[in-house]
Amino acid sequence: MASLNMTPAEIELMQTSANMLHGRGPEVATKMYDNFFSAHPELKVYFSTCFLGKHVADDGKTKTTLMGKVMAHILFQFCINIENLDKFKEDCERVSAKHVSRGIKPEFYPYLGDA
Repeated sequence: MASLNMTPAEIELMQTSANMLHGRGPEVATKMYDNFFSAHPELKVYFSTCFLGKHVADDGKTKTTLMGKVMAHILFQFCINIENLDKFKEDCERVSAKHVSRGIKPEFYPYLGDA
């Protein structure tokens, strides 16, 4: 798997940020998907409805989606394994295969980045 051209300080920042956000990851990712689908509701058809339903989180207040939990997990794994991306390979292959099977197109990714 490819490596990233990052300085040690950038790697440390990624890993520190991941650890700081780890507990709030599903909430942040759910909000990102809310923004994404508000801006592009036509793309909801590419996602399983079981991933989009909101559930009350462990804190009893925050509503998260399964998709938010999955995205948070994937991003966390990427950040903590940034020095050894081979550890991240399995997660990446699983998500890639799912995206291909659902017809998600590369041109959709910038929309998620905007969210």
